[in-house]
Amino acid sequence: MIHEVFGNTFNIIYDGIYIITVAFTVILIIQQKGDPLKTISWLLVIFLLPVIGIILYFFLGKTSGKKKYFHEKVLLTLNI
Repeated sequence: MIHEVFGNTFNIIYDGIYIITVAFTVILIIQQKGDPLKTISWLLVIFLLPVIGIILYFFLGKTSGKKKYFHEKVLLTLNI
């Protein structure tokens, strides 16, 4: 009896956290400025492989602030 109550509660909490994490990541991807094809590709990866896709996105797909700042500084230096 107690196991059923805690098991269901754990599942509800886990599912809620999972849904919030996927939704948050999707919102981050959609708000990024850039290539629409890249955005759609990342969304597809996250919907097909949610856990692995989120991990891959944060390691490979998200442009860090340092990279963006450095890229803009190089463009300003080159007067492009």
